[in-house]
Amino acid sequence: MKLLMIYAEKFAYKTSVKNLESASDIDEEKVIENTLLGFIHVEPKDEENLSSVETVTRDLILPQNQGSKSNPGAGISIPPPI
Repeated sequence: MKLLMIYAEKFAYKTSVKNLESASDIDEEKVIENTLLGFIHVEPKDEENLSSVETVTRDLILPQNQGSKSNPGAGISIPPPI
């Protein structure tokens, strides 16, 4: 598993192409300021230990300004659900 974290003063995105037929049709454009972006790359060997992938993902996706036991004070600003 690889994790790339980037602090961005401004991050913007616009949905354009739906790759999964089962996914909802979403037309959205957003700008998020002062945020921490986390890109997670799960590799085939990670399938043997999915609990570590789940732990990393769970610890990253927290309500703003809340931390985990392993990283108190960590907090990531997550856009509200669509």
